[in-house]
Amino acid sequence: MAITTIHPITATVGASIKYITNAHKTEELLYVDSFACGVETAAFDFECALKMTSRAGSDKGHLAYHLIQSFKPGEVKAEEAHQIGKELADKVLEGKYSYVIATHLDRKHLHNHIIFCAADNIDHKKYNDCKRSYYHIRELNDELCSNHHLSVIKEQKGRGKKYYEWMADQTSEGSWKTQIRRTINEMIRAAKSYEDFIRRMRELGYEIKGENLDGSNGKYIQFRPPGKERFVRGYEKSLGAKYTRERIKERIDTKMEHRREITRKFLEENQRRMIDTSQERFRESAGLKHWADKENLKTAAKIVSDNGNHVEIARKIADLEQTIKENYKAQVEAEHRRRDRKDVIFYGEQYLKYKETYDYYMNCPAKDKERIFRINESKIIAFQGAANRLKAFGIDLKKFDEKLYKSYVAQDNADIREINQCETARKQAQKEKADLEAKLKELDMYMGRSPEHEKKQTQDQSRQKRKNHNVSWDD
Repeated sequence: MAITTIHPITATVGASIKYITNAHKTEELLYVDSFACGVETAAFDFECALKMTSRAGSDKGHLAYHLIQSFKPGEVKAEEAHQIGKELADKVLEGKYSYVIATHLDRKHLHNHIIFCAADNIDHKKYNDCKRSYYHIRELNDELCSNHHLSVIKEQKGRGKKYYEWMADQTSEGSWKTQIRRTINEMIRAAKSYEDFIRRMRELGYEIKGENLDGSNGKYIQFRPPGKERFVRGYEKSLGAKYTRERIKERIDTKMEHRREITRKFLEENQRRMIDTSQERFRESAGLKHWADKENLKTAAKIVSDNGNHVEIARKIADLEQTIKENYKAQVEAEHRRRDRKDVIFYGEQYLKYKETYDYYMNCPAKDKERIFRINESKIIAFQGAANRLKAFGIDLKKFDEKLYKSYVAQDNADIREINQCETARKQAQKEKADLEAKLKELDMYMGRSPEHEKKQTQDQSRQKRKNHNVSWDD
């Protein structure tokens, strides 16, 4: 789930960009990007775009807009949050407006700051900030969250409740339709199948019609609570879309599948876990204690057989920690290389795209220059801006051609592959490390080397030492 807010910037664009690109908040600028401008020169680039718009100064002095996208705590990681922010900016601004985006990691909830120029680079018009544009941003934001499998704030659809039903819902008794929904929800939680749900509802005194899933005994399922004269249909405009027979069955099936998955994981996890024999039931039953000791011996033997002894497992964990660090470092370095190179690629593409038009303009007769400039104004200005940016990056324009541009793109693609490989290797190593740590903990428990056991041993030794020296003090 992500929520968005937007407000205009009427002054201090540079200060606003400096705030959002704080190195401490963005993991040393790793999660900072820009489009059609440089991060360091964004304020200047915005100013140039604003001067070119025909409506400059007509929009109450709005120089830029600050869009904030905040995510639910724990629902998304930094890389994905930053990617979603860039996708939102690209969809909202449609490649027309320059922008800087920064993902802040200094709060419990990750959030993106997107500052974009109020004037676009294509039509030289001001951004229209109104309710319609804001709701468009919300729709795009919800669509992206859905595509990335994040939760979405859903607005209520269909017919609203009648006033008397709403008023009844505010009381402890609730309306009778609300009570039906509550009862259905409770029986869905308790039922093991759709048929079991129908049986439980009837046991509560409900009369049910149209329950057959093939629709042979009615188009809609209908419920009549005890003491009521009429039935209530289970469909969108009555009880709601969640209470059709198909959705009821789906909700039960989903719940049971979830329970089976939890059970499967629990059994898999416990197949390789030691049994805690310190519990009272094991102390009271010698037979049960003997059985548990045998099972623990089997588990310990399997751990050692699969992974080696205690020292070998600890060494493997240390090796995996080193692998995680190396891959993370390589990934960050590749990310930084891409960040430094992406502006060269962007402006290089603009430079090559409009070079022919610019050369034609420069070489045309003097009498035609004004006419040709008016026809190709945006292309000529875009070329000049791209050329200036490439010079600022220290690139010799006399040597910059299609071949050199493609070499930059090839290097960028290679870095993308390296980032993906490092990410995959790091996650795999983290998974293996967690698995080995769990096994090492089980082995330590069996060998009597758990932290709790060692702490108890230390305390016992201290007590014995004090007793031997006839020294007493408060524990």
